[in-house]
Amino acid sequence: MLLDLPKGPVLDRPTCGRLYLLLNHALYRHNARYSGISALEWATRHGFETTARKSLAAGVPHGACCHTKWKPIEVAVQHGHEAMVRLFLDWGIDPNTPDFSPLSQEDAGLLRLAASKGQENIIRLLQRAAKIGEEVVRSLLEHNIHVQLLLEKGADPLSENFGRESPLEAAARDDEVEWIKLLLEAIDKREIPLEDLQPKLARAQFQAAENDCLKTKRLLERFY
Repeated sequence: MLLDLPKGPVLDRPTCGRLYLLLNHALYRHNARYSGISALEWATRHGFETTARKSLAAGVPHGACCHTKWKPIEVAVQHGHEAMVRLFLDWGIDPNTPDFSPLSQEDAGLLRLAASKGQENIIRLLQRAAKIGEEVVRSLLEHNIHVQLLLEKGADPLSENFGRESPLEAAARDDEVEWIKLLLEAIDKREIPLEDLQPKLARAQFQAAENDCLKTKRLLERFY
């Protein structure tokens, strides 16, 4: 039976007091709305794994977000909640799920999102090529933990955005050596055909050379 709650945003802090303990299966199942945001999205945004797990167990769909096109797992990646990312992946969400966020119209995927999002003071740098409609993401690549997790779950390390830029190229441009190592390790394990691999490695090498990223250039040359 649903609780007879008074009108208004009475659940301004779900973690406080006995009221939160009264939330039952029916409320979770109906994806109890709090301040205009679904219970699952709220839990994901703030890192409340137990609440998110109960919502999923009660049948709330993975993409149950209000007022925004972000999927819950994308929210978890954006806000740097590793435990939440792991929860959604363990629940069976495809790590290659496209990014449909309102701030980026490219079909990016979670791996691409993890590469292009920072947390707190990390700013997402996007550079749009006006006339041809391509977007080139200049990333700070601060989410190594999430990227490693996504790779372990089967995300494609050579996925491309609409501008045909791969995470490997974005990492090469910014001389992110540790990130490059993660990607190359994943590529090596997949035994990708050389004809598919060579063009992307060549573009990554070009980015490293163009931006004087010497460490990355040497690393790519050894792998090549």
